[in-house]
Amino acid sequence: MSLNPDCKRDDIGSQLAARDHAAWAAGQAARRSGAVWSALTPEPRRRRNADELTAAAEAELSARQAWRDSPAGRLKAALSVLQQTARTLDQRAEALREAASRDPDVAADLWPQRREDLRRDTARLRHALHQVLRALP
Repeated sequence: MSLNPDCKRDDIGSQLAARDHAAWAAGQAARRSGAVWSALTPEPRRRRNADELTAAAEAELSARQAWRDSPAGRLKAALSVLQQTARTLDQRAEALREAASRDPDVAADLWPQRREDLRRDTARLRHALHQVLRALP
């Protein structure tokens, strides 16, 4: 499942704009923090305009996509899916175990409803594991 690239670019652009503003504000605050020799201070931080932010967001998006497409990126994404799938399966199994501990009759009633969920999660887990094995060098 991937998000719309324009949404990602907008999100990245917003993050970059917020970072630029924070750096600019910190620079402005530092300018008022005591006496300095004018020739020894760094150039004040300036905020990027909309075109510069758009270009920076596109560059960041391209860099992220290139990393995602790299062997390390594919492996990390596959491992993340595997972990999330394993957590989901573990939570379902834990809920059934707790139900069986509290009242075996309730657990027996829940079992038919939960069986398909467990089968589906197990299939997802096998698929996720297969993706991890494919991503390994």
